[in-house]
Parts: sequence; structure tokens; C-alpha cells
Amino acid sequence: MPSWRISGEISSKKIFVIDATFDPAANEDQVRAMFQSLLEDRFKLMTHRAKKEANGYALSVVKKGPRIQPAKSDDPAAPLPEWFRERGAVSAQLEGRVISTIEEAGVRTVTGRRASIRQLCDALELFVGTFVIDETGMQGSYYFVLRFVRDDYRGDVDVATLFRAIQDDLGLKLEKKRAPIEFLLVDGVDSSPTEN
Repeated sequence: MPSWRISGEISSKKIFVIDATFDPAANEDQVRAMFQSLLEDRFKLMTHRAKKEANGYALSVVKKGPRIQPAKSDDPAAPLPEWFRERGAVSAQLEGRVISTIEEAGVRTVTGRRASIRQLCDALELFVGTFVIDETGMQGSYYFVLRFVRDDYRGDVDVATLFRAIQDDLGLKLEKKRAPIEFLLVDGVDSSPTEN
């Protein structure tokens, strides 16, 4: 869960390094459940989830329609963007993922490799600092590249802002939206965890 969706009293400013092992066959949900159990046992972490109204964004399709098309299962992988090729990236390792990178000072990229629109929304949340709801109705997986300049960057680059790039490059748009969002509320945590 992103940090903007977590609230409550966390008094300790300590940093802990946790070394843990788990079954390599465990899936991501199982690993998360094990880690949550560890935090509850060792740190006496107590939380609950609650929905509350929050300001965020909805991602939808512009009137002219999207500029990206779903990838078919037998389609060859789209070529990697130049900045990935320069770093020796291998296409197969990136498939099914959305990768955020810094291309140059002030310039960010979001690259989708057979990724869903939900994955794109998750990546956009990092840049807008709040939720992004998928209202596109677009199913399937996509290849896309989104290149934009940070809003607070004062350098001289000829690159669109995030909102403009989403429209120009993807045929989508971000619009403000208020919606009930699930938050994780920390009820208590022990700043001196139990040892092994």
C-alpha cells in the first residue's frame, strides 16, 4: 500500500533491517501475508482498514479514442525504447511490467511492456501522490511509453508535463475525482520489536 494511504500514530523514527526467509514457491500474496504476520508478532503491529473520501484522479479515454492498442498473445514484443537498449535491458525480463525511470534531469518515463491499464494507474499514483481510478474500460495488455517532465523542474527541456503526455502519447486523460478509498490505519506499534 502506498504511503499516502497509511495513517496513524507511528512514534518511532528508528529504521529496522529485517532478514527473513520464505518458501521460494510462495506467491506474492503469500509472502505479503507472512510479512504481515511477522510485523504483528515482532512489532505488535495493530491496524485496521477503513474507507474515507479522498481527492484523486480518474483515468479515462479522450473523445478521439486511445492511441494504444491491446497486444495480442501472438504479437511479437514491441522494440525496447532507446534508453533501455542503452542500458542493456532484455525485453523478456520486462514483459508484464510497468517500469518508471529517470531518463535525464527532470525527465521521467513510464514504460509498459504488455501491461494492464490498472498497472499504469498504479504507476501514475507515484507521480500524482494520490489514487488513480481506471475508468477507461480498456481490457487486455499494452505496450506504451510515457515521457514527461516533472512539474517542479525548472530546467530547459522540451518535454510535455505528465497530464499533457498522457493525452498526447496514450490518448487518455486524468481528471480530478473524489471517491471513497481504503486506508490502512495504524492503531499501535511497538518501537522495540521482539528478537528471534
